[in-house]
Amino acid sequence: FHYAGLYLAENPFTCALVWAYVLLLRAIDAPVPASTALWALAAGLVAGIAASMKSTILLPVLVTGVLLLIWLRMQRRRGALTLVFGVGLGLATVMLPLAERCTRLAEGHFCLISTNTAMNTLMGHAGPKAEFRWHDAQRQIVFSFTSPSASLRGYGERVDLPFGAYDVPANLAEVRSRIAADPQMAVDTSLRNVADLFVGRDFWPAAHYRNRNWGRAFQNFYKGVLLPLALLWLIWRAPRMLRMTRDSLSEWLLLAPMLGLLATAFISLGEVRFRIPFDGFVIILAAQALVALLDRQQRRVGIVPPQDRR
Repeated sequence: FHYAGLYLAENPFTCALVWAYVLLLRAIDAPVPASTALWALAAGLVAGIAASMKSTILLPVLVTGVLLLIWLRMQRRRGALTLVFGVGLGLATVMLPLAERCTRLAEGHFCLISTNTAMNTLMGHAGPKAEFRWHDAQRQIVFSFTSPSASLRGYGERVDLPFGAYDVPANLAEVRSRIAADPQMAVDTSLRNVADLFVGRDFWPAAHYRNRNWGRAFQNFYKGVLLPLALLWLIWRAPRMLRMTRDSLSEWLLLAPMLGLLATAFISLGEVRFRIPFDGFVIILAAQALVALLDRQQRRVGIVPPQDRR
């Protein structure tokens, strides 16, 4: 709610993410292949719109797709290829023009959506550094950026780089050289980026109101109540999830994007804004656990195939 009051790409991104999920569920529940294809196409289009705002969605979409296909195969459900084709076509409709534009901005180096992907990877694996400055001699431009998580970790050192911010090969070459020089540092930093999704120091920007830091208050509630409930629910449901039973789909559809976000943080940087979708999935898992504890007749919230509904 705090972020919704700010002019950030996360607002339309989160809305598109939710609608992409709604449309995907419609595609899974569709009774005929034509309906599956249309709903899947719509889901892909909306997911592509979300990706145009935040490339954060790419790995979650990939992981969700792989796990969904495994579940469909285990259930011997038809329509897997229709789902893949529909979602893929919808995504391609939006992402192909984005990739063409992004590649052009990256001076001909292939770029899927965002020109700052290599920058983020460098900032996330350069050690305890704060401000990064890219000196583009060709254009006489100095670009400066500091990851929000750097200040929360207490980083202060500045890094000056002798190439442009959007020079993808130069950024990636710098990443490789730093990882080769200190592999342990790179692994530790990646794990720290992942840990920030669970126990990040604070929100950015801090949610202060009347001299109280409500962001920190939620952080304590998140770590003390929501995360334990979500973890307990996944542990309780683990046997059925591992067997890929029919009623385990809702848990997999919640866990898959979280795994994708973990992978995103691992290969890029610690970014507190990743927690907007991540916290949302944790809250839903925690709510499922709470429902199971309070209502014995409703042990879970999930998807029931249309033919089994009464």
